[in-house]
Amino acid sequence: MGDDEAMDAALIYERYEHRLGTLSAQLQWGASIAGITIHKVTEYGIVFSALDIPDLNAAVTVMLNDHRAEAIISSRNTKRGAMLFVRPFVRH
Repeated sequence: MGDDEAMDAALIYERYEHRLGTLSAQLQWGASIAGITIHKVTEYGIVFSALDIPDLNAAVTVMLNDHRAEAIISSRNTKRGAMLFVRPFVRH
């Protein structure tokens, strides 16, 4: 499962690189699921905005279509947040 999650993080990055504008995705933590707008993706994580952002250090799953990647909320304020992938990938 770990390799698949790193691969999904890479696929999310690839989708971001080929987009025109921001990406819409979903964020799951506990029993909650919320829509998010992805503003930046690197091999290490994602910067996003949402109406409801989980607490700092919360374990989350970002979902973009069939791609899922585990992450940890690394910073947040009322409308923006950042998450670090649990299994980052190597960009070629």
